[in-house]
Amino acid sequence: MVKTKIMKLAELVLDYDVYPRPSLDSTHVSAMLEALESDAEFPALIACEKTKRVVDGFHRIRAFERAGIDEHTVELRRYASDAELVADAIRLNVTHGRRLTPYDRARCLLLAEKFGIDDKTVAAAMNMTLERLGEIRSTRFATTKDGPIALKRTIRHMAGRKLNKRQVEANRRLSGMNAVFYVNQIIQLLEADLLNMDDERLAERLTKLHGLLDARVGVGA
Repeated sequence: MVKTKIMKLAELVLDYDVYPRPSLDSTHVSAMLEALESDAEFPALIACEKTKRVVDGFHRIRAFERAGIDEHTVELRRYASDAELVADAIRLNVTHGRRLTPYDRARCLLLAEKFGIDDKTVAAAMNMTLERLGEIRSTRFATTKDGPIALKRTIRHMAGRKLNKRQVEANRRLSGMNAVFYVNQIIQLLEADLLNMDDERLAERLTKLHGLLDARVGVGA
């Protein structure tokens, strides 16, 4: 049985251990905030009746908080296990809201393994074939001393390899675009004479980049 009621946001728990995404998207939150300022209406949040953990609505809650809204309609659902809760969270995040990135989908597979969710169930939750799940496992996972992690697109060539601590942190910080994208951006700015060389921080980082490239060329020579 599903219960729906108005609840204080402070009563709800944002548990990132069961969240399909690695973090919140500040741009998406800002877009929601603008919609709220235009009197847009948002659907009910979904939470576990027993634990009050949010199953769907992380971005909405952050937008509500920024807008000074302290309560909202919540649909409380009963789950027989954490695995059932996680499977529902994945399904809900796939079917609406900000689209799951390939990195998010890889994270969902890791969550499924952590909570013992079988491939058939997680494939249905993500609207994918079992074959596609296999592709994600072979192209989006690397290993670390603490176990497997999902890879951003930028370093997907590291799939199947073991990452060190610095590489794990870099993977966390990367935006996820192909490495060629970043290089092309710098080249375009240089060719069009659009870089602000009066920016001391920028000049410092470009000098750092130059040194790193020289070192790499020296190693390969």
